Amino acid sequence: MPGKRRFGRVRELPSGRWQARYKGSDGIDRPAPHTFDSKTSAERWLTLTEAEIIQGDWIDPDAGRVLFGKYASDWIEERQQRGGGFAFGPPKSDAGHRTVTIPSVITPDLASHIVTYAEPGDDGLVFTSSGGGPLRRSNFCRRVWHPALRAAGLPPIHFHDLRHTGTR
Repeated sequence: MPGKRRFGRVRELPSGRWQARYKGSDGIDRPAPHTFDSKTSAERWLTLTEAEIIQGDWIDPDAGRVLFGKYASDWIEERQQRGGGFAFGPPKSDAGHRTVTIPSVITPDLASHIVTYAEPGDDGLVFTSSGGGPLRRSNFCRRVWHPALRAAGLPPIHFHDLRHTGTR
């Protein structure tokens, strides 16, 4: 009795042709797009398909069946959290929860900023755009951060580097 294949399955159909089936990288059991004239041809096709999956070159055969209009409307609907595409949620890891030391010299300015500019409530944004929405990195850097660095005579540093300035 022949051994079981490691990837996919091949079976002979009543017509005498051969069908290949496999699990795609999405976990869905799929048939080959056509039948084969021999078992060897079906097995060869499965070997090539497995290689595509392993190399990350496999394309979901159902992907082209979704009409662009449907895809676009679904995509837009999924992107409707607040701020037109921003996703707010818990930090990705425990490292996202940290205590930040704020120097007492800036506490009055920060308190004034919160009263004047921040969104209300515990979940409100502390720093918002001029329109009151979430900051977009590219706009913030171009309109605020880079001009501020130049005005202060500072070298070009990344805004994200500031995360280390308040730590002990």
